[in-house]
Amino acid sequence: MSIPLRTLRALTPYFRIQILKFIGCGWLFFVWIGFNIAVAKEPINQMPLYLDAEKIVYSQKKNTVTATGKVHIRQYVPDAKTWRHIYAENLSYQKSFLTPGKISAWGKVWLYEPNGDVWQTDSLEFTDRFDEGLTKNLKLLTQDQSRLSASKSHRSGPETHFEDVDYSPCKVCALDHCQPEQTKTPLWQLRAAEVTHDQESQTVTYRHARLEVKGVPVLYSPYFSHPDPKVKRKSGLLFPVYGVSKDLGMMLSVPVYYVIAPNRDLTITPIFTSKQSGIIAAEYRHRFHDGEAKFAGSYTRTQNLPKVINPPLNAPRPPKPDRWHIAGKTRYDMNERQRLGLDINRASDTTYLSRYPINRQTPNFIQNKNLTSSLTFEQFETNTYFGVRNYMFQTDTPKTTPFVAPMANFHHQTTPDKIGGALSVEGNFLSVSRQSPVPGQQATQMQRMSAGVYWKLPYITEGGHLITTKLGTRGDGYYTRHYQSNKSVIGNVPQEKTTGRLLPQASLDWRYPLTTTVNQVNWLVQPMAAILASPISKSTKNIPNEDSTIFELDDTNLFQANRFNGIDRTDSGYRAVYGLDNELLFTQQRSISLFMGHSRRLDRRQVVPVSMGEDKKQSDFIGCLRVKPVSWLMARYRLALNPKLHRTRYSELGLSVGNRLLKLDIGHAFLNKTATLNGRELSQINWQLSTQVLDNWALSFAQIKNLKKGQGGNALASFVFASYKDECFQLNAGVYKTSYVDRDIRPDSGFLLQLVFRNLGSFTPMTAPKYPGSMLTAF
Repeated sequence: MSIPLRTLRALTPYFRIQILKFIGCGWLFFVWIGFNIAVAKEPINQMPLYLDAEKIVYSQKKNTVTATGKVHIRQYVPDAKTWRHIYAENLSYQKSFLTPGKISAWGKVWLYEPNGDVWQTDSLEFTDRFDEGLTKNLKLLTQDQSRLSASKSHRSGPETHFEDVDYSPCKVCALDHCQPEQTKTPLWQLRAAEVTHDQESQTVTYRHARLEVKGVPVLYSPYFSHPDPKVKRKSGLLFPVYGVSKDLGMMLSVPVYYVIAPNRDLTITPIFTSKQSGIIAAEYRHRFHDGEAKFAGSYTRTQNLPKVINPPLNAPRPPKPDRWHIAGKTRYDMNERQRLGLDINRASDTTYLSRYPINRQTPNFIQNKNLTSSLTFEQFETNTYFGVRNYMFQTDTPKTTPFVAPMANFHHQTTPDKIGGALSVEGNFLSVSRQSPVPGQQATQMQRMSAGVYWKLPYITEGGHLITTKLGTRGDGYYTRHYQSNKSVIGNVPQEKTTGRLLPQASLDWRYPLTTTVNQVNWLVQPMAAILASPISKSTKNIPNEDSTIFELDDTNLFQANRFNGIDRTDSGYRAVYGLDNELLFTQQRSISLFMGHSRRLDRRQVVPVSMGEDKKQSDFIGCLRVKPVSWLMARYRLALNPKLHRTRYSELGLSVGNRLLKLDIGHAFLNKTATLNGRELSQINWQLSTQVLDNWALSFAQIKNLKKGQGGNALASFVFASYKDECFQLNAGVYKTSYVDRDIRPDSGFLLQLVFRNLGSFTPMTAPKYPGSMLTAF
């Protein structure tokens, strides 16, 4: 039963007495507390209260309502679109016509705030707007399951003050339900004489704070503040960042973070080193309505650089004392179909970013010194794509490094016609320039225009055979300057030259997928074959090679009409390809698959580079095995086998075996000396052994090692890592050692210790190399 109290006041005294007697009988009902003055005035509290209790007494003289026994009061908060609840043994509510009403509760009081926070206190006094009030012996459980206790608390407007505070996000037993065997001491907690939570500035401030780990004080600060845990961005000092390495010594940084606007921020990071000069780095981020932009840069002055005497002609520029880098990334959506992009990556030299911890986690395990800057424009239509890209590279061979401006691509495909055929049109324009030519490969300047038309018709017979017919032709036109087609001939280099070619192509692809089910195992077998034909092109030797310098024959391109990545080199001639694809599909996402393929030349021509997977008669035998028979085993193995020499040209292995108790990850790559640029075999392995015997603890050892003798047979990098992680704290500790040598980069070693305190921040190392893993195990 619910009776609004303002209706109660409007009745005659007789009826009021009768109704109050009815209330005194102990009936359970709800009361809407909403006192109105008989004046033309808005009520002070726009959020009425609803009361439920075993016994409710209203005093007209004192203008109060007193409730006892299973008291429940609730209030709807429009801004939060939910309810606020109070549960107590006793409660009184005093209403004033000119000021906010006063709510007092005592005897195991529980307050459930609209934001999800839960308050437990011995006594509580608040206004009916809950903007001012105080509590005693408070225990607070926040919406993210953090816990706070205080002897007193006082809320005044946007600020809430707590005294004698303990705070921790770590799990302990429930607020008031600890069992004897359970602990009340969290893994870590903050204790402070006073804490102020300011909702307007969104900060939490501590005075005379100390950090305790398992009840033992480890750190004291007279003043400490951090953003509200609910706040994602807040100006101020970030947690310190440190590092230790043999090369740079002790490193320490305290980044400064500044929120310029809701969509813009700036981070300035000074880095101090004990063996080298300091580093200053900055990062600016800007997110706008139709895109985003991010720019970063750094500067330092290096001491004791090695001297370089008479460097080779095309050698990288030796590092100078003043070293810097700039980086930027911008994306802008002009409309729903058009997009602009800008990437800037430049440095004073190519070893700067590998040596210095600019990115907080320098990837010492993998060295990639090449930097790429680009400007792009893209347009997307339903069946059409158009893109223009401009590239600038920074490499270790500056005189022969290309500058690309522009490279344009166009592609359009029609919808299938009545018989299922589809027509596609492709276009490409490329302009490349460099300081010096590369005899037999590249010119100082080249412009290329290419256009092609292709028709594709897939057809499925009544017996299930899939036959795909492809017909097409492509025309290429070239203009070159200073291109020497034969690198072994010394003589006059042609100043300018124009050439072109026409490349018709035809292919017929046959596949016959067969499937059956045996004992809940789905078995798919698909034999396949193809005939590919294209007239022999005799003009390739007069054309520079800009975009087809890398060729790898494997299971992904064996059946393609053009096995080269680009346009400059063509897969002309005639060949037959055949293969077999087997796949077993078990329950619970288990599977085993095997692909085998081979091709034979029908024209006895050498099309691909010598020793790269195909001669004048046939290709290597190509194989790929993927195995996932059980949950604790996953492997992938790829190889190319020379059919004449019966030797492996390349092989790749990715293996993951074990579970959380003990797990081994292995990645191995092998290249025959005929497949490498320097004519030396490559055999490299990276592996990691990890274990997680306990729920929160993990230990791992990782290593990258060159297995060939005489090529730095020792480990290239080693890493020992231990970690602990629970709901409120994370600890990562480890040591690492690298043996890379490149100009001013020398073998290095160091250790890391990373501490992450939930809702407070992290104490993070600058140099924390990670095990690269093996992408080969991905299916």
